[in-house]
Amino acid sequence: GWNLKEAGHCYARTTCPGEFVEPVAEYGRALGSSVTGGVVFRDPAVPKLVGKYIFADFATGHFFAVPAGGGPLEKLVKSKVHPSTFGRDRAGRVYVSDYLSGAVLLIGPPK
Repeated sequence: GWNLKEAGHCYARTTCPGEFVEPVAEYGRALGSSVTGGVVFRDPAVPKLVGKYIFADFATGHFFAVPAGGGPLEKLVKSKVHPSTFGRDRAGRVYVSDYLSGAVLLIGPPK
């Protein structure tokens, strides 16, 4: 839908032509400006995130979770990472790649 819509809002018009699938969650400019899509979390090592869609904001480093079918947005952490992509291994662990450093980081239980 870009550049007709930004999240659930018409971008530069009062009406948005066409049919769109509405987002299940959105956040305002105070938390970021560039969504990096993620994955549904399946790693049992972090039970509170299992079944939630994990994603982040490239510009601010905020990480978020939302129930996969929609629901309240949960702010997880603000990091120094500029997330460019997410991935999952065979064991269900979730990784994020930092655009600036090139590092691939595991999203796991707190240490």
